[in-house]
Amino acid sequence: AVEWKDKPLDYEKNKVALLLESAECNISHGDRLTANDKKRIARDIASTDPECKWTESALAEKLGVIQQTVNTWISDIRARQKASRNTVILRLSRLGCPQEKTAETTGVTRGRVAQIVNNTNFGE
Repeated sequence: AVEWKDKPLDYEKNKVALLLESAECNISHGDRLTANDKKRIARDIASTDPECKWTESALAEKLGVIQQTVNTWISDIRARQKASRNTVILRLSRLGCPQEKTAETTGVTRGRVAQIVNNTNFGE
């Protein structure tokens, strides 16, 4: 069903949804996306998703590929995001920020914050 909107969609606000919807539609008809097209879409979404809201399995479903393929395409991006997040967690810990507040700030559980902090060797 087509829904009428009085105002045009804001592309920047809806970019991910529009990319995934068009990719999903092209799986079964229309101009089929190449593997490189799908890879570019997955990498674009992963790059703009530091909270990792779009999982590899969700992207795979929308792009019509298996999860391992998406993981191969975006693993370097996710690794950078994880390292950046862990650095923030460690800095906040060293500054004396409570783990609950750190968890809230970084979007991970308090248990995960504790795990990251406890598994880090500060050379002491």
